[in-house]
Amino acid sequence: MGIKDLSEGTTETETPVAVWLDDETNEVIFQYGYASISMPVEDYRDFSEILGAASAELEEE
Repeated sequence: MGIKDLSEGTTETETPVAVWLDDETNEVIFQYGYASISMPVEDYRDFSEILGAASAELEEE
């Protein structure tokens, strides 16, 4: 199976962002600009929720 593209795009500041799934390791790879992080799928779900909560806090400011 290998690597599956989940999503990609560009931010307002034209920084590339992409998310992939590695089926062999069951990890999500998240890229922002030149930096990338890989983590287990289970951790990515928690990470995504935490980012959503942080985003909501920023909107309130």
